[in-house]
Amino acid sequence: MPELSFTEPYRDFELRGWERAAARYGDSFERATLPFVEPLLGALGLAAGMGLLDLACGTGRLSAAARDRGAWVAGADFAHNMLLQARAAGVPLVRADAERLPFRDAAFDAVAINFGVHHFPYPLRALAEAHRVLRPGGRLAFTVWQSPEINPTQKLVFDAIRALGGGRPELPPPPGGGVTDAAACRRLLHMAGFAEGSITIEAVQAPLEFASGRALVEMLRRGTVQTAAVIDAQPDYEALVAEVERGIERYRDGATLRVPAQALLARAVRA
Repeated sequence: MPELSFTEPYRDFELRGWERAAARYGDSFERATLPFVEPLLGALGLAAGMGLLDLACGTGRLSAAARDRGAWVAGADFAHNMLLQARAAGVPLVRADAERLPFRDAAFDAVAINFGVHHFPYPLRALAEAHRVLRPGGRLAFTVWQSPEINPTQKLVFDAIRALGGGRPELPPPPGGGVTDAAACRRLLHMAGFAEGSITIEAVQAPLEFASGRALVEMLRRGTVQTAAVIDAQPDYEALVAEVERGIERYRDGATLRVPAQALLARAVRA
């Protein structure tokens, strides 16, 4: 696979972070993203014989699910170690930057991006590339997490940091801006070339079960990049865990802690 080299601080930070997290992702944060695979494929209307690009494919779980539906699939990711994890999906894999895809125009019937758009340095460029590689009538669907101030899986940690008087480290900001609300998703899709009338955005959620608050913190610490950097910057990890343990009790359901993971599912059709 070709080497990728970046000089932009944010892009380089994301790449180094995902290369590190790849080996742990499957048994940590991936459990938060998997419940959204089937809704995303459903939004695409994916069926046997269709061609799908799984962009920011990670460990390839969505690719494998699409293949099982009878689609022909290509997976693309910029992290070499993620693609090593994705080999088990049994689909062609390409190491590529989402903002400069190595595919011809109108190559796919559908493009899926499961929790990748908000990691792209310039989301508009990536969505414009998705538009380019879609055939006329082809569909794009993607998921993004709602803001950490809304999404409980992250809010529990950030609330705990605030309660302890902690701060956030200086991290490279996304140069193309964040994507955590429906208005931003709709604006970017329209600017990328999708007709306004073809765009739909809905709030979706899935309950995640945890044995403890520590388990939630460890999931984020082991399997994310931005949030993991914030957690690792805290001066007292055990105090943070204890504060999350207190906060997570509001989600107790008998012997289980059920925390809703809240996301947006966006869909658009190329004219």
